[in-house]
Amino acid sequence: MPVSEPGDSVLAEKLGKLRRCIEKLDSPVGIGFSGGVDSAFLLSALLKWSRYPVIPFCVISPFISSYQKGLMEKTAQHIGIEPAYIYWNALDDEAVCSNNALRCYFCKKRMYTLMLQAGKRKGAGYLIDGTHADDISSHRPGLRALEEMGVLIPMADAGLRKHEIRYASRKWGLTFWNRKSESCMATRIERNNRISIEILNIIEKLEDFLRLKRINPKRIRIINKSIYIFVETYENECMKMYFEEIERIDERFTFFLKN
Repeated sequence: MPVSEPGDSVLAEKLGKLRRCIEKLDSPVGIGFSGGVDSAFLLSALLKWSRYPVIPFCVISPFISSYQKGLMEKTAQHIGIEPAYIYWNALDDEAVCSNNALRCYFCKKRMYTLMLQAGKRKGAGYLIDGTHADDISSHRPGLRALEEMGVLIPMADAGLRKHEIRYASRKWGLTFWNRKSESCMATRIERNNRISIEILNIIEKLEDFLRLKRINPKRIRIINKSIYIFVETYENECMKMYFEEIERIDERFTFFLKN
């Protein structure tokens, strides 16, 4: 994944703002840690600049695949810190599983409530999130939940953008700087299609299979009993080669190849 190089003075100014935000924190701090580039970079910055203990919280739910959980563990090990795991059965939450337009809002609200409670028990006076400046300019209902709960977003406040976070991560020698962004499995399911363990299992099996075959889909979308796999045109022939195997993942669903 190519990363555009920001001007050194601009990036230095933004990192300086981030550092000042972190140095102002006057108690232990919790961070929502997913193992992705953004939260991992912010965790690294906290460990570098915070004067107080840092507690990374990982919320594990049925929306997180085994592969994603493995990335959390691997990234935390690389950074050199042990996360605190919080287990939440999102499938018990009707507001989340109904999968309406506010699913992300309700999901973030539940997750950060759990992290705030765990942080309070551990003496954390702050909870922060890896939201960056590009996130602010896009439609993300979950951001409203963070604002309502007083969760800090120092990278967004510093104006740091995604490509700058990747560039700074590479400069800091963080091996995950070029990692593909991974969203939770619920994002593959079309709005107002109910989220169930059955569908989540199919998504995980499909994505594991594609990863094994080194196929990188642009996105996967599930609508009722149809599963649409969007790939770049150059991967069409490879997809056609494996399509019968894909269809056997679950014969109750119809699979479609899209560009």
